[in-house]
Amino acid sequence: MRRARRAQAGLTMVEVIVAAIILTAIVGMSAYLVWTSSRSVSSAEAGLQLENTAREALNVMVTELRQARRLQIAKVTTTTIRTEPQFGNVHSYAVTDPKLGTPVSPAPEGVDFDGLRFQLVDPRNTFNLDAFKNSSERTYIVQYWWQLEYDEQKDPKGGGIGPNGREANLVDDNKNGVVDEGVLMKMETWFEADGVTIDANLGRQITTVLRNVKRLRFRLPAATTAADVVAGKPNLNANRIEIAIDLEIMDPKKNVQLVDDKAGKEAILIMKSVSAVVDFRN
Repeated sequence: MRRARRAQAGLTMVEVIVAAIILTAIVGMSAYLVWTSSRSVSSAEAGLQLENTAREALNVMVTELRQARRLQIAKVTTTTIRTEPQFGNVHSYAVTDPKLGTPVSPAPEGVDFDGLRFQLVDPRNTFNLDAFKNSSERTYIVQYWWQLEYDEQKDPKGGGIGPNGREANLVDDNKNGVVDEGVLMKMETWFEADGVTIDANLGRQITTVLRNVKRLRFRLPAATTAADVVAGKPNLNANRIEIAIDLEIMDPKKNVQLVDDKAGKEAILIMKSVSAVVDFRN
């Protein structure tokens, strides 16, 4: 008696191949989505970190300028600045030395400039009301300016016409994707009680406040004219200053080198701008 063949369930070779192809496609699509998502997150994080760092620097400037007097604000012509060691001992320069920048006071209204100098009351003072009213308190001088990054300047290094001899050349010299980016610099000069002699301990301090700065702009807006008021514009005085900082870095998601400094670069770079308007105390 013949045994009945048992029915056997299974897949043909063709079905196995088709299933493998579908599974491979699903895994590949999932991996691609994870990869693109992680790159988008890295771009967002880079942009957020860039903006937060800029805002921290801007907040310090705002806090300082709120303590400054309008008449003590000076525009600085930065092309004469030579504060690096190869140009001399910065701690021995007089405040009026052009190597610290050439101040223009009173600062012009209605124009943009990238160097600012102002006086602040020395926090080491013991408060005296009469001294405050007569502006005879001990003070220190703060100066901010923009200059090119060291590895972005035109050759020979230090031989150009910009701050510290750094001159732009419209070339991405350091191959980081940004053309002629610079830094925000800060200089503080502290004095003895006579207001003339530089303090032996604190002296003159120069720091790099912020990198990846494409542009720094200060502006003292002119007061609103009578014609402007009649035209319906806000009635504003000139006792305020506008600050704007533009920043650029390579988008890690793009990873493209040698980006041209022209329209369309925003598709490849991360670009951020922070700004503030500060009213002076008088």
